[in-house]
Amino acid sequence: MLGLREFERLLRVVEELKTRSSCGAVVVVEGRRDVAALRNLGVEGEIIEVSATPISAVVDAIRGREVIILTDWDSRGRVMKDRLSSLLRNANLEIWNELSSITGRYIHSVEELPGLIETLYGLHKKRM
Repeated sequence: MLGLREFERLLRVVEELKTRSSCGAVVVVEGRRDVAALRNLGVEGEIIEVSATPISAVVDAIRGREVIILTDWDSRGRVMKDRLSSLLRNANLEIWNELSSITGRYIHSVEELPGLIETLYGLHKKRM
């Protein structure tokens, strides 16, 4: 399981996501459970589900705005991330890369983030 340093790094990445989202960045996810997970983590800004919207409509809706691509880090999510980032020149992949790097051995989807964070709080709360 993630050590305290990695857990703190994960929390910083989530805080960065919340901050950017509240400042107007659009977060693009795969589905409704991903939206629910991000809301659970406190992300309050605009979140667009790619599964519920044609890619062309997504691209049109967010053109010119900061975009944070946050698809799952499984093979399907990676393909979608690559496709979206090729269509959106202003796409931010830093958060995707960080989350994938930190959690990739333990979880593979955005919807699993709240559960992982809750588990890690339980493990590390005495040391924080």
